Amino acid sequence: MFCKNCGFQNAEGTKFCVSCGTNLTEDTQQTPKPNVTPVDVHNSVIRKSIKKAAKSKPKGALIGGFFLYILIIMALVLVLSLTLFNTAIDPSVTNAIAVIIVALLMAAIFVFLSSGFSVGYSKATLDVARGETIKATQIVTYPIKNFKLVLKVFAVLAIYTLLSYVLAMIPILGAIALMVITIYVAPALAISYFVVIDNEDITIKELITKSLDLVKGHRVAYYALIISFIGWYCLSPFTLNILALWILPYMMISIANFYRYLIGEEKFNTEQKGLSDAAIIIITVVSYFAILIIVIIACLTLAVTTFGSTMSSAVDEIKNDGWQIITEENKQKEHHDSYQTKTYNTLTFDIPSDFKETSVPNYEVAYANKSMTKLFSVLTTDAVNGADAKTFADTYRGILASNYAVTTVQEKKIASTTWYTMDCTDSGINMKLYIAENSNKYYVAVISYDNTETDLDFVEKIANSLSFTNAV
Repeated sequence: MFCKNCGFQNAEGTKFCVSCGTNLTEDTQQTPKPNVTPVDVHNSVIRKSIKKAAKSKPKGALIGGFFLYILIIMALVLVLSLTLFNTAIDPSVTNAIAVIIVALLMAAIFVFLSSGFSVGYSKATLDVARGETIKATQIVTYPIKNFKLVLKVFAVLAIYTLLSYVLAMIPILGAIALMVITIYVAPALAISYFVVIDNEDITIKELITKSLDLVKGHRVAYYALIISFIGWYCLSPFTLNILALWILPYMMISIANFYRYLIGEEKFNTEQKGLSDAAIIIITVVSYFAILIIVIIACLTLAVTTFGSTMSSAVDEIKNDGWQIITEENKQKEHHDSYQTKTYNTLTFDIPSDFKETSVPNYEVAYANKSMTKLFSVLTTDAVNGADAKTFADTYRGILASNYAVTTVQEKKIASTTWYTMDCTDSGINMKLYIAENSNKYYVAVISYDNTETDLDFVEKIANSLSFTNAV
């Protein structure tokens, strides 16, 4: 049949002209409606008029249809889940192929149900936008009766989905291309449901072409219309999302009105001028990035604060445990800033606080660090009449010389006591011996350390602390 408005040849049974959108079912004698809104009408007037018209429409049947769809989905999920569970545990069907087939079947059913619901819901919202009375069951029955429409919509979505998957596999450039394509085709996808409903015999190619042609020059208006609902959705959580049940049909009827405006079915120019479509989008984008920056700063601040608190607690804990932080300059050294005083018989000496008492053969008392690389030990023997400490030191050196490299005996005054010292070395150990006489006993104090040790401050500190409690 030919359109009386533009002369385009449409398929038989088409309700609205594919080219200009004129209602082909109206009396041919009626004056056709124009398909272009006057250019002097501000885009905010159109947007506000579209929303006002949608807001005034009854939404009870649309809400009821949505609940009906949810009930069907829940029942289907229960049935398919039980089927999948029984398939997985049934001893007669143990191979993984059966489970995969059931899972794929579930996915396919959900995809078709979603496509079917979208077609049925779009038909209902378009009818409501046109002032027709609908029933909630229509949302379910319409796609069943018009299954070929569901297949067409599914084919369009499948093409877009396949393209998305291909682009997603390309790093960076693919993601950018996908974002651009999505922004470009999203408005066309949104109205494609209405296009196929009004033109049931349209081919998939014509559906894509017609949808893209209709939104040409109107993409900014579409996004401004969608963005204008953000305020409603921000309020929804405060109503436990009950408000969303009203927002969804409100927005869908608005999109249906937007489609009616594109095909010239309605002018929508009754409201007062407001913010332009471009202004709404710019404000939204700026607000989004401002919020994003605030969130990032807040997260960084929280992370820094948490890290600082953790480090402070760790430092306090280290201090409480009696350890100190090793800095970069001395991380290879083991420092002992605190010492403990010990006494054996009449001999007193200071040793590092991390030295613990241990046992060493032939020595009466010994203290060492945890790794046993530093050691201080003491042995005593009764003094021999007529032999002073120097004589005993020379004799002791002769014994050691048979197994070690030993230096000559040196005399050293420590506090008020005269000590006789010598160094003794082996392939892996160094020893400093200090010998003195007190209360008819020879005392041999030995400070030894491994060749790998580089912090030798403890040697002098221990040596200079040697003293006798009864010394005059």
